Amino acid sequence: METNISKPQRPQKARGTAPWKIAVPLLAVAALATAAYFIFFHKSPEQKAAEADQEYYEELVDDCRSALREADRFADLTKAEEEYFEEIEELEDEHGSVMPDVYDNLADLEDLRDEQRKDLRDDCIEKAEEYIDDEQYADALGLYNDAISALPDDEELLDLRTALAAKIGFIDVQDIVYGNEDTDGNTLTTPGSTLYTDDMRYLSIWVVYNSLLPEDEGTVKQYFTYRLYYPDGHLDTSGSSPTGYTYGGSFYVAHGEVGQREKLAAWGVKTHSNYPVGVYRLELFYDGHKLFENEFTVEP
Repeated sequence: METNISKPQRPQKARGTAPWKIAVPLLAVAALATAAYFIFFHKSPEQKAAEADQEYYEELVDDCRSALREADRFADLTKAEEEYFEEIEELEDEHGSVMPDVYDNLADLEDLRDEQRKDLRDDCIEKAEEYIDDEQYADALGLYNDAISALPDDEELLDLRTALAAKIGFIDVQDIVYGNEDTDGNTLTTPGSTLYTDDMRYLSIWVVYNSLLPEDEGTVKQYFTYRLYYPDGHLDTSGSSPTGYTYGGSFYVAHGEVGQREKLAAWGVKTHSNYPVGVYRLELFYDGHKLFENEFTVEP
């Protein structure tokens, strides 16, 4: 009889997970958590600086936008641009790469400025035409000058101003000053000084102007007329007076003149004063268009 003898089995040891096998995954999780914290919660110095300036930047943009929208003159647009655009651009250059969705308004503000310029330009042309119809040439010229200072390459504006300039003798009159001279043109009273009734002989009339003549025109000789009203209100004339005027005179106008002073033909009597005490008014004309008027006083 055979006896079946089993092979002895090696006793089994209690098994557990090695400590290092537990530690490695935990460290990995911790590392991922740390990385996530730095990615999602930690802020770079650049990010902190951008956020610190954000409120100020947004207020600056809002103020600039309001100033542009409220501008009713070219000078107001220029002031808004000078006051805000440079600082806004600096902030966008500094923080735009960190917060591009926030620091990105200058282009829109420039578009708004351009739209406002166009609206002001159209208003300028319309209003200038009304002034011209009413023979308020100085006011029309002022509008064109303001518009061209902001839009120096606008051909239509330049052409309109040149057409107006031709209509008024290519001069923008700044003032008229008065003196006193004898029949030979020698000065008796310096222009701009006090005029006294007993000293008066011929009233000398000096036109102070800025030239409007285009550069390609060089120099032109222009003829102007004037009306002189005495203190009692009558228009003084003589047999040599042009119809409807007291007298006239010519002078040359050259491109680029600023504050130029030219004399018209004097008016008076050779032997005695024909200027009683009082306030006089003179109106200056070119081709029938009134350019300027002012008053002067003859003292006792």
